[in-house]
Amino acid sequence: MFFDLDNTLIERAPLIEGYLDDLSRRYPGTLASADAQRWLRDLDDAGRGDRASFCAAVANRFPELWPSPDQVWQDFAQGFVEAVCPQPEVARLLRGLARRYRLVLVSNGDPLRQRRKLERAGLTACFAAEDVFISEEVGVAKPDRRLFDHALRHTDQRADRVLFVGDDPVRDIAGAQALGMPTCWVSHGRAYPEGVVAPTFAVERVEQLESAIRSF
Repeated sequence: MFFDLDNTLIERAPLIEGYLDDLSRRYPGTLASADAQRWLRDLDDAGRGDRASFCAAVANRFPELWPSPDQVWQDFAQGFVEAVCPQPEVARLLRGLARRYRLVLVSNGDPLRQRRKLERAGLTACFAAEDVFISEEVGVAKPDRRLFDHALRHTDQRADRVLFVGDDPVRDIAGAQALGMPTCWVSHGRAYPEGVVAPTFAVERVEQLESAIRSF
C-alpha cells in the first residue's frame, strides 16, 4: 500500500492555521490583522494554487519581510514543518494496516522537511527506511510515472497489486492510475474535478481507509 504524505497522512488545514498563528506572533504589526490573514489564506487556496505565483505575490506585498519569492517559500515550507502535531489516529491506522500490508511512502518535496514532518507526526516508525521515496532524492516528482516506477521497482511490487492513497487528483490519482494502480482518493469533503480520471474509491479522511477497504 503506497501513501502520499501531505494532506493525506498529515492534514493540511491545521498546518496553514498554525503557520498563520506563528506569523501573527512574529510580525504583530503587519500580519496579525484579520485582513492580512484572510488575504494569505485566500491566496494559498488550500495548497491548490501555483507555488511560484503565491510566493511572488507575498514577496510583492510584504517586501520588508521577505525580499524575494524564494525567502517566502523557505519560511512557508519550514513553518508548515513546525506546525505538524502528533497524529495518533493515523499512526494507529498505519500500525493496523502494517499487519497485513507493506506500507510505502511516495511523496513530493524536500527530503529533510518530509522526514521531519513524519517525525513530528509520530509516523516515522510506520515505514521502513527503505520504503520512503521522496521526489527530490529520486530526481522526479509526481505525477511523473518515473517516481511511481522507482518505488515499485525498489519494493518489488506489481502496479496492479498496490493501492495508492492520496489527496491530489492529478499528482496522486491520475499519476498512479496511469501505471495501473488502484487508487483511493482522500477528499477532505471536496468534489472530484471533472476531466480527471476517477479514483477506484474515495474516503473523506484517511482514518476511514480501513473500513473502506473492507467494504470495497
